[in-house]
Amino acid sequence: MSEELKPAYQDDEIDLFELIETLWKEKVLIILITFVAALGGAGYAFMATPTYEAEVRLLPPSSRNVEELNKFNANANANANAVFDQFNQVLESSSLKKEFLDQQGVLEVFNPEGLPESQFWKGYNESIVLSKPAKNVAYSSVKVQLPDADQAAGMANRFVALAIDKTVSGLVEDFSARLNQAIEKIETDIQSKKNTYSDQLASELAKLKEALFVAEMIGLKKPEDTDRFGGQNENLMVDEMRRLYRLGSEALEAEVAALEARGKSDDLIPGLADLNQRLERLRAIELNPDKVQPALIDLEAIAPLSPIKPKKKLIVALAVVLGGMVGVMFVLIRSAVRSRKAKLA
Repeated sequence: MSEELKPAYQDDEIDLFELIETLWKEKVLIILITFVAALGGAGYAFMATPTYEAEVRLLPPSSRNVEELNKFNANANANANAVFDQFNQVLESSSLKKEFLDQQGVLEVFNPEGLPESQFWKGYNESIVLSKPAKNVAYSSVKVQLPDADQAAGMANRFVALAIDKTVSGLVEDFSARLNQAIEKIETDIQSKKNTYSDQLASELAKLKEALFVAEMIGLKKPEDTDRFGGQNENLMVDEMRRLYRLGSEALEAEVAALEARGKSDDLIPGLADLNQRLERLRAIELNPDKVQPALIDLEAIAPLSPIKPKKKLIVALAVVLGGMVGVMFVLIRSAVRSRKAKLA
């Protein structure tokens, strides 16, 4: 039984030499198919719309570039790396990309067909490639991909300029908010001191006027000896009034006049002069946005000389390989079909 099956098994084996002979006989067809595929690949590679990529490289600022932000508090130095992180957050925000589209001429470049935002946004978003600093990379970069090399470079530089302006605006707003908070705090402290001083002054005046009234009622003009009151309870209002009216009406009138004069001037309020000086220094601070640089442009974008896609050589090479494979498969399948028909006949 095994001898009967042996010939059938041998018939199903692939004869390598026969396979090579078949391919060699049909080499012209294989070459023709390969040539046609290569021609198609080359046609696509050279006729497809090219895509150019322009890149801007950005470095973190130095301490000198952000020292303007420390004007009102020299002890709280702004961290250059933190400012650069804030810039990168702005750079990758969708709000920046939407704001960029509102600039003159930008929408026409990225959406020449005039499609609705929902249809062109994905392509627009993918045409602006951002990279943040990595472990061994100190810089970040912005890459813009467009069919025109000059437009790609121009859009990349404009996008970075807008990101820098937007970041500076945010930093200035934060600075102004912190400065206004500091000013408001000092103004509150000044008003609090004035109110406290005014309340204390009113209380002292009330006591002196009450003592003056008593002194005038009893006709006491000159001071009397008040030592005999020293051993009594000084916390009692009556004892305090007794000590005061025994100063005599003349002395009490002078003190009342002096305290009333104090109420017309703030010069004698303890600590007020120092607060006023600090307030004037804060109000004199002016931030110059032109001196704030959240990022340094290491390399501006220039028009690239060659497109990044289509990769013509790679496309042609793949077309040749695929064409050769298709040609071989076609020849083998056709040979197998012919052999089967011959056996059946």
